[in-house]
Amino acid sequence: MANSLSFLLSSEAAQLRMAERKPAFVVHVEVHSDMDVADRFVELDADDLGHAGDLSQTWVRTMGNASAAIRRVMHDGTLMRPCAII
Repeated sequence: MANSLSFLLSSEAAQLRMAERKPAFVVHVEVHSDMDVADRFVELDADDLGHAGDLSQTWVRTMGNASAAIRRVMHDGTLMRPCAII
């Protein structure tokens, strides 16, 4: 399900992320580039940076999505700034 980036960076999303999944990294894939649509991001979980890189490459280069950003997940579910953007 697509969400807005502001929701994915929110404290509500952080709580849900840790209650349900506890990933080490997340990949935010921009599923289309229409800037008028806020809910255009999908969040994927990754076990490590290599896994996150593989997911982002596949979703952008192979599947044709607009972009992807890799973010480290902190212990409370909050996210760091992107460590890579594809």
